[in-house]
Amino acid sequence: MVIGDFDHDFQEFEQFVKLIPNLKCLSISGGVGQNILDAHRWERLITSSLPRLETFHFRFSCDSMDADDNILEIFQQFQSDFWHRAHNWYTECLLTSDNRWICTIPCPLYRCKLAVYTNSSHYVVMPADSSDTQDFTLKEKRIPKPKECHFYRITSLTFGGLEISEKCILETKDIKSLKRSMTLSGVSYLNISSDCKIAKPSVLLSILKETPKVSSMYIDQTVLLPLLVDDELCTYLIKMIKRLDLYMNWSIPTQMFITQAELSRVCKAFSNVEVLQCSISQKSAFKYLMENLPKLFHLTISMKTSEDRRIVSDWFDKELAKRNANYNIKYDQGKRTCVVTVNVWI
Repeated sequence: MVIGDFDHDFQEFEQFVKLIPNLKCLSISGGVGQNILDAHRWERLITSSLPRLETFHFRFSCDSMDADDNILEIFQQFQSDFWHRAHNWYTECLLTSDNRWICTIPCPLYRCKLAVYTNSSHYVVMPADSSDTQDFTLKEKRIPKPKECHFYRITSLTFGGLEISEKCILETKDIKSLKRSMTLSGVSYLNISSDCKIAKPSVLLSILKETPKVSSMYIDQTVLLPLLVDDELCTYLIKMIKRLDLYMNWSIPTQMFITQAELSRVCKAFSNVEVLQCSISQKSAFKYLMENLPKLFHLTISMKTSEDRRIVSDWFDKELAKRNANYNIKYDQGKRTCVVTVNVWI
């Protein structure tokens, strides 16, 4: 049984579980109701009303508690033999600048993407359902038996996206540090934003080797292009990536895919891509992508142009009519230029 956003008192929950004494698996998360984080009360409830419970996961927010000392005292109650020896249920106390949690390991109902600030001694985690970054640090010096915080079941991994004055440069040593705190084998989505530079191709190669399930990648074009000179990296990209989003920040006056050589490198490294979203600088780049990505079935391009809207529209209509493709075209007209977005289903 899975219960999310629980916000009732413990007494109500006690009455409820008496109706399901054969429950074997329970996962619950939410805010803190009255006595919900009383380890002794949980022990009595499980012993008397849930004797067959085998798997128990919880995550409760402690934001309403003012003092960290109180939270750590509650956390210690979950370190008894009942929790560790009798059931092998282990808990973690997470104290951040904005949130305080006590949860079982692995943390339930929490799929996350992670961003690394390489000049810091900690990691920054961004929940999938929130735009606010959360700085997860375990205050080890106040816990009798300190241990490193570890995150499991991560499904998406984001490097960058931080509001910092310096751009971070990702190096191989950072990936090694990451592995000590994160289980990366379940990651299927990789995001590398424009404010995170990759020192050399071997760094991205190292990431891909640690995330064998990655099939979708979101990466800034200016970050990606210099890396596509490594044959081994390109081999992994060909094998793994089915969905590719080449992000472009229109506020940066950089033209993408100026040369055919750049287009050729991308098409070679992502020859098995099925879904592609990117920005181009010329109409000819659209034609090249359509002709050189044999497995492509959905393409979205954005192009900033000063050409007359009718000329642009006629060119795309004529080109797509040759391919018998379904498509739509959107125009965002500015003062001097127009951003054309074309969606194509092949």
